Amino acid sequence: KTPLHHLCLSYSKNYSPVKNEGVPLKDAFLEIARGLCKASPSTVNLEDKEEMTAVEYALFSDLNLKAVRCIQKACEKDWKERRVQARGGSHDAIRKNLLVESQRNSERLNKELMELSQSAMETSVSLLKAGSPKLPSMVGPLPSVRPRSARTRRAAVAA
Repeated sequence: KTPLHHLCLSYSKNYSPVKNEGVPLKDAFLEIARGLCKASPSTVNLEDKEEMTAVEYALFSDLNLKAVRCIQKACEKDWKERRVQARGGSHDAIRKNLLVESQRNSERLNKELMELSQSAMETSVSLLKAGSPKLPSMVGPLPSVRPRSARTRRAAVAA
């Protein structure tokens, strides 16, 4: 669960205006929800293990409509950004692009590992043929693993 899930699930049960200088629950919740949505906009649409989003927890917790709408708007904004970045525009296109990119990365990494293994094997065979009693450990750099772009991370979260 994300912090937004926990907020929607249990904040209203545990909130005490007395401990918070008399600030009403709806105002405190709204301020925190806005902060979480702004701090991590790519997580607002995530589902937890029960396949529920933060909006669903907010609805079940009987939070006021303004609080639910705040989270809902963040969800809409996140999906709009994902569609724009996914060139195809639909959820299926985003998912397909993510799968294609994942497959390409896997193929590239497998190729690099195969080349590295083959090179190490050839070096070892050459040394053995030359009569060297000692084989070297792996020579050369490890295959490069490119970090994901922000767009890719958001697409991964959506899938």
